Parts: sequence; C-alpha cells; structure tokens
Amino acid sequence: MFEHQYFDVYDYNNIPLNRDCYLIDQIYINDYEKSLLKVFNNQEYGNVGYIAYVAVRKIYSTSIELSWYPNIFDRFHEVTILLPKEDFIICVGSSQYDEKPHLFVKSEWFDSLHTKYFSVFGLIDAIDVKIALRMGTISKQKLISLRDKIDNLAKTIQMYLLFHLQTAYF
Repeated sequence: MFEHQYFDVYDYNNIPLNRDCYLIDQIYINDYEKSLLKVFNNQEYGNVGYIAYVAVRKIYSTSIELSWYPNIFDRFHEVTILLPKEDFIICVGSSQYDEKPHLFVKSEWFDSLHTKYFSVFGLIDAIDVKIALRMGTISKQKLISLRDKIDNLAKTIQMYLLFHLQTAYF
C-alpha cells in the first residue's frame, strides 16, 4: 500500500508538525490510494471521504497533540485534541502533487470527534452568539470574556484527557 514513488508515507514519529493536515477515517484508505494513483497517471482526482482539518503540534509516545479546526471558515479558534497512538493508522500525502498529509485514524475515534470532543462549541449556537454578533447586541468585552471562559473550559477538559490518557499507560 502507498508504494508509488510519489507517495510520502510518514511513520508515527515523523508526521510533519505545524502544518495543515487532514484527518480521515480508515475506511477510505483504499479509495484514497486509488484516487491518487489516478492523479499520478494524469487522470482526474476524485474526492474521497470526509475530512477534518488539523495541524499536528506535538508527538508523544502515547498520543499526538492536534490543533483541530471544527469551523473551516474561520481559523481564529482552534481546539487542542489528543489522538491516541492506538487510533492512528498511517499518515500519507504527496508533496510532488501538493497533497497535504492525511492522517488515517480508526473509525470509532474519527466518529467520536464531532460527537464527544469539546461539545462546548455547541454552547455558542445554544446561546445565540452568532445572532448577537450579526445584530451587534454583544459588546466586544462580553465576547472576549465569553471566549476566555470557553477557552478555560476547553483547557480544563484537555488537561483532564491528557492526564487520563497518560496515566492509563503507566
């Protein structure tokens, strides 16, 4: 798998740091490979699967720290998440064809990304912050205060998860 010369295959410890990458469910590995092989043979690229936008920040022995951008239209707010090593399958891209690294992960973990991790983002819609922004009824100071509180809550959740993931292996 991914043996063509134009594939860049990264092992766990050498995944590129601090650059745009994609998370993708392992069920799309074969389709992704077939699609890029077509491109390498001067055929048309076909989109494969569903992706999440991330950047790899740190690689630990038991997990990978990712910056996840749940909202691709605005990158001002990122969420730090941890990908356990056992849920990582492979990282592959093609610098020759400007194809960003794709981190293939286990299906269960990928599915849980949008349903479990940091559901605090739902608070924004639940309290109508978007409407308040459109209507100009929320002050800059209140918005900054809300952002700081959400960041603190997310940081607390992150520290909790980091502690439990690391202690689970010792």
